[in-house]
Amino acid sequence: MALFEELPIFRVAYELLRSVYRLSSKMSRAYRFTLGESLQSDAKALLLCIYEANSNFDKSQSLAEARKQAIAIQLLLRVAHDEGEIDSKSYLRISDILQNTNRQLTAWHKSQKDPPQPSPQGIAETGQPQGIAETGQPQGIAETGQPQGIAPTRHAHTNSRHHKFVFRNYATLQHL
Repeated sequence: MALFEELPIFRVAYELLRSVYRLSSKMSRAYRFTLGESLQSDAKALLLCIYEANSNFDKSQSLAEARKQAIAIQLLLRVAHDEGEIDSKSYLRISDILQNTNRQLTAWHKSQKDPPQPSPQGIAETGQPQGIAETGQPQGIAETGQPQGIAPTRHAHTNSRHHKFVFRNYATLQHL
């Protein structure tokens, strides 16, 4: 587990927090204490979710919460821009930072989805070793005994009467 400060997503989210603080300080008084504080608290919550995701074994809940915080920030930024509290240049800059954060969160969340785990000692629920079909033959072997989906190739130095077949898949040869 890497230190959370060293994560690229944490660096981008920290830059987002700094940008939110700079923008909210320039807002008018009516928006600074409502919209500005909401933006600040959501940006801080995003950083805390990234910290939790990095330190927890099950990261999916923290990453889902971080994605929700990023959406909340995006909505509040849009309101601030539409109300004229943020100029277009600043809005585009901070939206770019937020989009980068969302992209990294999505990739991290997708990488956490568990691939199917093999059964213990290679035995499936059927009691057969994995890779063995119900017929008792290794998968990929047809009734003829030839591997399926593997085209034989001829060596260039052999003639047509005496050709050798080379299988491209070494794992198939082990089953023969």
